[in-house]
Amino acid sequence: MKEDALPRADNELWRRTKPDLFHLPGDVASDPLRVAGPGMALPGVIVVPLGADLEALPFSMIVQGTNLHSHGLSAAIGELAQGGYLVHIGRGVPEGCVVAVDAALVAVGDSVVRNLIVVEDGVDVTLVERISDEAAEGQTLSGTRVVVGRDASLDYRRYWSWHRRLYAEVEVEIGEGAEVRLSTLIEGTGVAKVEQRIRLAGRGASVDELFVDKAQPSFRFDLFQETCHEAPDTRARVEARGVVWPRGYSLHHGLTRVAKGAPETDTYFTSRHLLVGSKARADAIPKMEILTDAVKAGHGATSGDIDREALFYLMARGLPRENARQLLIEGFLDGLRQRFPELGELEDADVAG
Repeated sequence: MKEDALPRADNELWRRTKPDLFHLPGDVASDPLRVAGPGMALPGVIVVPLGADLEALPFSMIVQGTNLHSHGLSAAIGELAQGGYLVHIGRGVPEGCVVAVDAALVAVGDSVVRNLIVVEDGVDVTLVERISDEAAEGQTLSGTRVVVGRDASLDYRRYWSWHRRLYAEVEVEIGEGAEVRLSTLIEGTGVAKVEQRIRLAGRGASVDELFVDKAQPSFRFDLFQETCHEAPDTRARVEARGVVWPRGYSLHHGLTRVAKGAPETDTYFTSRHLLVGSKARADAIPKMEILTDAVKAGHGATSGDIDREALFYLMARGLPRENARQLLIEGFLDGLRQRFPELGELEDADVAG
């Protein structure tokens, strides 16, 4: 393995979360991930450890893409991975069904995992992914590839709770005419860096994403969100929301790319941060790279404290200060519960942590 797999410290994407926070482990835990969950026995659904013998599966040719990229940290993850899972959802699955995957990171120390999710052409499905990690020491390097076939419809909901250093790379490839609704809630402690690339690879592909991070004290979160329009008539609505408490940090780095061969693109990226206290910190870096005409494209970013007038208004009507503050945070996260209707724990969760 090349020693330069980790980016250089002057890399623009790593300037605020420096690569020296991570390392390429010499020893990694075997079978670091325990996977379970309802829906695995549904017709048309296959969930297997990615380390299993995949040659016997009818779709084994797609597994060659699980390394994401053939260079740098992605290649290192593919080489070092000792666990992960493959989810294949085929045409036999009941329309509109829910497949839930519960993954627990059980290994202590350094872990490297890779996952592959495949949704075949024409499939209409909801996939709920819950990943929990209770270890406070060590690091996890993770690579995930999601392939959504032609005219498929995927509602992909992710709830991540991390408590060690995390680097996660995710690539979502959306085929012709396919629709993806992507919802993510991430919280925890330590440092988490997520690089996510959404590729609208076929004509008429679309994505609607809400990505929420809760940067509580002692949690440093760094999101790089790249949306690549590679075909005509594609549409993207990508929104990142962060709630940041004192001594927490959240970065939203959004990059929208429109290729030369992708006219009639309609795309928008939004970053919003709510700062809970004077020592909360957040940054937003929206960018666009457009190489064709006939495009609707834009981006926006806002960051602000809890509205003092709104807080006073609620307190004047009898709410204690903490309850009023929590209610305003819940309002900022409006839509999150609707995105996760099956997760009962979110309905009663203390949004303020």
